[in-house]
Amino acid sequence: MKKTVLLFSFVLLQCCVAAQHWQALLGWPNRFIACLYPDSVNDKLYFGGDFSFVNGEHIRGIGSWNGTQWDSLGAGTDEFNSVSYPNNTLALCRYNNEILAGGAFTEVDTIYSHFLARWNGSQWDSMWGGQQPNSVVDDIKVYNNELYICGPFDSIGNVPADCIAKWNGVAWQCIGSNYHFSANASLLSKIDFYHGNLYAAGMFLDPQGNICRFAKWDGINWYFFSNEIHGGFCQIDDLQVFNNKLYVGGLFFASDGNAGTGIISWNDTAFNAVGGSVQIGINNSFPTVKDMCVHNGKLYCAGNFEKIGGVIADGLAVWDETQWCTFGSTFNAGIGSVEFYHDTMYVGGGFIQLDTSSISNLAKWIGGNYVDTCGVISTGINQSENSESEFNIFPNPANDILTIQLKNLQEKNIDIKIYDVLGQTVIERKENNLSISSSGELQEQINVSGLGAGVYLVCVHAGENIFSQKIVIQR
Repeated sequence: MKKTVLLFSFVLLQCCVAAQHWQALLGWPNRFIACLYPDSVNDKLYFGGDFSFVNGEHIRGIGSWNGTQWDSLGAGTDEFNSVSYPNNTLALCRYNNEILAGGAFTEVDTIYSHFLARWNGSQWDSMWGGQQPNSVVDDIKVYNNELYICGPFDSIGNVPADCIAKWNGVAWQCIGSNYHFSANASLLSKIDFYHGNLYAAGMFLDPQGNICRFAKWDGINWYFFSNEIHGGFCQIDDLQVFNNKLYVGGLFFASDGNAGTGIISWNDTAFNAVGGSVQIGINNSFPTVKDMCVHNGKLYCAGNFEKIGGVIADGLAVWDETQWCTFGSTFNAGIGSVEFYHDTMYVGGGFIQLDTSSISNLAKWIGGNYVDTCGVISTGINQSENSESEFNIFPNPANDILTIQLKNLQEKNIDIKIYDVLGQTVIERKENNLSISSSGELQEQINVSGLGAGVYLVCVHAGENIFSQKIVIQR
């Protein structure tokens, strides 16, 4: 039998102080934050969305934060189009010593600059030569000193652009002549570079007429992976390179034949699941990973999910290629963006309450190295990545009787342990004392009346898999 050593790094604080891990930034934007961009050159955090005010100040569509105060970038976006809120700013980056903004807006400041504009630190300008995309810019990337954009456009000025194009420092160029996205695409929303190749994600038809979500440009030709990501509701929201893999986040389900739900990784050959994937969307929405970033050797993920890798996450989690860990916070709506500025995590989205505090749309993490729950807490056992088992614990909070339910079990070797905050086992149930039906369903009632009030961790060990969840005992 394989031996395992418990490495209990499970740190829990009282629920009433959880909100102290987050802070508003002298107020907050009055609408959704769609993107965050930390700029080391200007030492500012730029943010974009469809807001019109920040802490009562007139800041429209795009603004900046220097660690102590807000600032507008001119009059912002869509100032003169007679609407209360501007169209979304969806992407930000630095290129040639300017900040570039892309999105659905039609104006910046007093400049007629459809969908893409540049800020030199003091004023806005349209794109070089006045050549603008003729539709929304969804994503912007810089690679080898060249600027890449994607979106549902089919031209930039008088240049055919075909939903994806690059600026080489002199002129705009279409990417690839062996395929025309604009004739086949309804959505091309994300791009990134991995192993020197350009990957594009969205929804389009491959040359054979099959629906495709994922394609690669190797500098000469486009290659299509039509059988890799499936689903009628499928949507890819972000691409991020981490530890020699390309991570894909979005709305897709393992039940549709994908490698995982909400997040998967690509290794140049195939997609693989990531630590048990995403389960359950916030407020019963579809479970989705909306944004990812890398910081200090870990992958941070934000989106609409209540669970990831079997642990309660509530829209925010971090992956170190071994386990998912979460932050013990509760958002009333999903998170749309996550980034680090001054070595501190910031999250943006459409939430209006964080834990028990009224903090809207943008928040700063001040909780240090606090981690609430991790999905794998022992060596030698991996959280199941492809398990279709359904894990539930109720009621939670509990008083006397706790019911543990695990359906679709493929493994009969079951062990249940409940740990306190010190990592000590306070209750254990072995296989020969458990009730498992012939259909592979465990439904076990455990008397917890002898436990003191507080927070505990329930772990169900099923062969090589662990299912875990935090519970609260009330007295």
